[in-house]
Amino acid sequence: MKTWDIVVFAVNIIVTIVSIVGAVKSKRYFRKSKHITIYAQTNQSINELEKMLIILPEALAAALRTGRGYNPENAVQEIGTEMSNHYNAIMKAIPSDYSNEFRALQKENTCDVEKYISSLIDGTAIVEIDRRKMLRRESFDKCQEQLRAMQEYLKQKISKEEEKLK
Repeated sequence: MKTWDIVVFAVNIIVTIVSIVGAVKSKRYFRKSKHITIYAQTNQSINELEKMLIILPEALAAALRTGRGYNPENAVQEIGTEMSNHYNAIMKAIPSDYSNEFRALQKENTCDVEKYISSLIDGTAIVEIDRRKMLRRESFDKCQEQLRAMQEYLKQKISKEEEKLK
């Protein structure tokens, strides 16, 4: 009986060691997959921000464009709706680890990006000066600057995630 007890005890020790090694590998894998997920979400957010930065000048041009049957309010509204879709995609994709910082950043410098997009949609961003319709340049510039700051913030975060993945 004693030899069987020793054999069972040895097998239990071996199984315990294998379980511990498996748990350590599993924890490493979990951490790495978490960083990969954060990296992918941040990269998706950066791509959406880049699309917004490309679309925003189109709103300025659309507001200035004139022509028979052309309605600048409708054109700017469509661009605002498209920007809103990209903004919503960013807010869904942004990793929860730094979503609070990101939300605070979008409201800095006296420009709330979400409100500016809403003003594009509802037409309050367009003003009429000397019978010409145009976007308020100051608000436009602040919003564009804010979008670039948000993009830079996300690029810093993604570089930190790259370092963690190495």
